Amino acid sequence: MKVKILALGMLSLLVVLAASASAQTVTQPYLQQAQDKICNVLQVIYELLIYIAGGVGALVITIQGVTWVASADDANARKTAKTAVVHVLIGLIIVSLALVLVAMVLPASAGCVANWPGWPGP
Repeated sequence: MKVKILALGMLSLLVVLAASASAQTVTQPYLQQAQDKICNVLQVIYELLIYIAGGVGALVITIQGVTWVASADDANARKTAKTAVVHVLIGLIIVSLALVLVAMVLPASAGCVANWPGWPGP
């Protein structure tokens, strides 16, 4: 009985050692694949933010610009349109700064930022 337990213990130790040895050689490609997938997700989020923020910003600026020009007699409407345009521009600046901060936080070794549209390469 003790021999069976000892043999089972030795076998399990060998399995653990073999698994840890193979994990060291197999882990590196999996880490690279995970890093590539994370970079791809971040790039999609980056592009979505740029396109959505830019599109909505351009649309709101256009609508408020037409309102501003069309309200020649109404000072309150002109003021509201001007304020809306300023708020959109501030919002676009905040989105741009947020994207820059995300790019600064990502490690340089990840290589995520190098292929983002509108971002200078390495």
